[in-house]
Amino acid sequence: MKKQCTLIISHSCNLNCIYCYEKFKSNKLMSFDTAKKIITHEIESLDNTRYNGLEFNFIGGEPLTNFSLIKSVCEWAIKFEKIHFNIITNGTMFNDENMEWFEHYKKFIRVDVSVDGINSIQQTNRGCCVSDIPIDWISKNWSNNRYKMTISKKSLSDYANSLIHLEDNGFKTMPSLAVGENWNEFDAKIYSQQLSKITNHFLSKPINQIPSFLLQSIDSLFEKQDYIYKSCQTGDSSITYDIDGAIYPCILFSPLVINKTNDNWKNINFNDLSQFEDKECSNCFIKNMCKTCYGYNYLRTGTICTKDKRMCAMYKTEIYHIANFQKQLIENTIDKFNPSEIEIKRLNRVNIILNELNNSYE
Repeated sequence: MKKQCTLIISHSCNLNCIYCYEKFKSNKLMSFDTAKKIITHEIESLDNTRYNGLEFNFIGGEPLTNFSLIKSVCEWAIKFEKIHFNIITNGTMFNDENMEWFEHYKKFIRVDVSVDGINSIQQTNRGCCVSDIPIDWISKNWSNNRYKMTISKKSLSDYANSLIHLEDNGFKTMPSLAVGENWNEFDAKIYSQQLSKITNHFLSKPINQIPSFLLQSIDSLFEKQDYIYKSCQTGDSSITYDIDGAIYPCILFSPLVINKTNDNWKNINFNDLSQFEDKECSNCFIKNMCKTCYGYNYLRTGTICTKDKRMCAMYKTEIYHIANFQKQLIENTIDKFNPSEIEIKRLNRVNIILNELNNSYE
């Protein structure tokens, strides 16, 4: 397993997405000396950890506002073993010069891009056009790239059209609901309609053309755990460095998102799993698939455990449709006269999910 080190290399961004949680943007940039110190420290510390490598993620703001740093760091760091770089970008600041550079170093750095859907949705959510992003060039050079697709309240009713358009054109998606939105039961009904349209569309597709979120494992819902489920590795195998080299559990605890005076999170022991347990959710059937954001929890409530309950109906709707899709997928391919033990087990589990959620999200 590789340790994930995120470097906030810019507090600046050329867009103003409607769901952005970075409230304290500025023109501040990380320096080359700071980046070198961070990377050197992580490399020197690697042998004393459980990790077999390092993954450095360049983010912002928009990291391409500090392209000169990316270029200098990668050209300096290419001599080191067991490290790799990613850039997480909105994709609108690529030009002939930096595209040529990225293509030359594509084995050393991966490009991850956010695309929210069809052009009208991209304009609604991000204020730019899909054509502003060289997605054909990205897919050509990083064929396994998945496009981060954020679903806002304003784009929810066009979610299915957007995802189907991208996937059918060969662009693998990684959809997620925007945190902090005032989601409600009415939104959950719209989400259910959109997910039904998506699942119906992809049922007839080959397995390699099915969006990955529909195939995700549901087994964690059936695990008898003597530990508390944690939805991400914030503060553990994933840490974030701000432009000045200061360390944070993730970007949502950084000065780009919260006021510097709000630093009570420093009293949290991120190695203590009990800190991540919302006792109100202890009996929730889907708790082991809940994608709560601990940084947003802290931003909203001052604790990392208190979940945003406005997300509950949306997550239950999503899991219901994932289970229903997998049920139909198995039933379409199973040998009804000689089913395998694995197929029987999978069918039993998806049926339990559908019954547990009481078919209320169809």
